[in-house]
Amino acid sequence: MVLGLVVLANRMGVRSPLLYGLLGLALWVSLLDSGIHTTIAGVLLAAAVPARTRIDAHQFLARVEDLLARFGAASGDRRGSLASPDQLAAPHCLEDACERAATPLQRIEHALHPWVTFGIMPLFALANAGISFAAIGGGLGSPRVMVGVALGLLTGKPIGIVLFPWLAVRIGLAAKPEPVTWSQMMGAGLLCGVGFTMSLFVATLAFGKSEPLAAAKLGVLLGSALAALVGSAQLARSKAGP
Repeated sequence: MVLGLVVLANRMGVRSPLLYGLLGLALWVSLLDSGIHTTIAGVLLAAAVPARTRIDAHQFLARVEDLLARFGAASGDRRGSLASPDQLAAPHCLEDACERAATPLQRIEHALHPWVTFGIMPLFALANAGISFAAIGGGLGSPRVMVGVALGLLTGKPIGIVLFPWLAVRIGLAAKPEPVTWSQMMGAGLLCGVGFTMSLFVATLAFGKSEPLAAAKLGVLLGSALAALVGSAQLARSKAGP
């Protein structure tokens, strides 16, 4: 029924992302206890939300140029004065043109992008990695494993990434690009210490289902966080000075 409302709204020409978002939430709730995986709700919603613009690129460009010309003609040489009715109308018409040029599906995707990138995806990855933060307390039986994995990411990656290019340049096998400094190379090497998927995969191969696996997973998180912080600081430092 909820999906039918989404399709009906599409057929009626409704363009409000908020309405489709609320209907999508209702669709997700309706599938939550139905035995059907809730990701299907996202697939169905994406297929039903309008994905066509109301004006094409040429119409949008012509409309924007006309509105900007009208706004400029209404402004004249007056600076700091109250906006005339034509000046007030032009930005509102421009906003309407922008909404017509972007589909509701694209607008929803654009609005959700930062939340998905910096919130949902990291939580999804952590949940599916099976990392237990209970091990941080007294249950962490292998602290040396955690520290070793963290140091491996924090030091091993930059040593390997920077050392071999340096040796290749020193013996004449390669040439360093002129704009790039060794300080920047070190910062890039440190950032390469950020690891997740393959690091967890290797840790699982090494420890199987034994107790040190939890410590190794925490070491991957710790090492990645430190590599990101130290690498960013190194790049900022190399950019600020020679």
